[in-house]
Amino acid sequence: MSSKDYAVMPYSDYAGACDAIREKDGSSGQIKSGELRSKILAIESGADTSVVTATAPDVRSGKIIIDSNGNKVVGSMPNIEAVSQTLKPTATVYNIPLGYHDGTGKVSISVEEKTVSPTTSEQTVVPSTGKVLSEVNITAIQTEIKTATPQTESQTITPSSGKYLSKVTVNAMPTATQATPSISVDSSGKITASATQTAGYVAAGTKSATKQMTVQAAKTITPSGSEQTAVEAGVYTTGAVSVAAVPTQTKTATPTTASQTIKPDSGKFLSSVTVNAVPTQTKSATPTTASQTINPDSGKFLSQVTVDAIPSTYKKVLIGTATSSTSSSSPKYKQVISDSSITSSTKISFLIIHTYTDFVSQSHGDLIGYDVINGTVLDSMASGVQSEYATVTITSGRITISSDQPMFRSANKYVVVI
Repeated sequence: MSSKDYAVMPYSDYAGACDAIREKDGSSGQIKSGELRSKILAIESGADTSVVTATAPDVRSGKIIIDSNGNKVVGSMPNIEAVSQTLKPTATVYNIPLGYHDGTGKVSISVEEKTVSPTTSEQTVVPSTGKVLSEVNITAIQTEIKTATPQTESQTITPSSGKYLSKVTVNAMPTATQATPSISVDSSGKITASATQTAGYVAAGTKSATKQMTVQAAKTITPSGSEQTAVEAGVYTTGAVSVAAVPTQTKTATPTTASQTIKPDSGKFLSSVTVNAVPTQTKSATPTTASQTINPDSGKFLSQVTVDAIPSTYKKVLIGTATSSTSSSSPKYKQVISDSSITSSTKISFLIIHTYTDFVSQSHGDLIGYDVINGTVLDSMASGVQSEYATVTITSGRITISSDQPMFRSANKYVVVI
């Protein structure tokens, strides 16, 4: 101490000194007067270099600092000139170089805003070349409200062009009360149920209607000779209507020459009538020169009559007049007689009944007979062939007589026997 200190001081000064010590050492407790000296000596004076951590690279080039040991250190951090760099979509990172920056450099981006309107398709919004989007404005969707009323067919509700539906209101269905059918039965027995339904939708449910028809119980009808009504018109049967079996009988009848009516006994009907076979017989007859009537025996009928062949003692006789005319050349006379029974092999005889007055020298008188065999005329009164009289040609159905003799002229009659 360079001089004597006085211990007497005002309390306010003492309190001030204690506050100063506490401010320096950071304490907060009470300081006694005997502690003043030690407390003051403990207070450090000057900069504390032990806390220095910076080295030369941390200090700007050309600048000097004192390190933790109190030594002078010249900084080596390079000075970086102000930079100007623009980020792009293709170069989104810029590496800042190590060193001191004066704060005037800058890294920037070129931005733009875009606006897009929503559509029904997905959209990708991209910036122009060399720019980035600072914001994208999406316009509000253009909406509208529509209303639909239910119909019997499906409906598709679509918005107007360029708009979207924000809401579709489907109106309530128009409803109606289900109609009750009325029932009718026509004269043909057809049952018709009909109802008149008002317009609108009808809730699910059941409506019924009934109609009582006139009925008839089961009954049995026995057939008779008179008409009977089994079921009245417009009546519904609740049971079977039966028709009893017809009482029948069978009868037998034998045919007679008179008509017969077969009837059943009273109250019955015929199920069948047996008609006996006709009693028949067969007979035969031989032709004669007189007609014959063939009758059956009593109570019988003829089923067949056999007529025997004409006896050989009978010949077929053809009588006729020749039809051809006289010719001046030979043969002068040519006569034709036709009959269906004539064949080319028929053997005939004929008799000429002539009226030739000059022919009186004939010893046979007016009747002259001839036999003809194989086309040659034979004199029935003499023997041998009389070729000078006539030639006879026999074909199917025809006899032709050719001659130059006057007796064969057309005026004569011929009787031909086959």
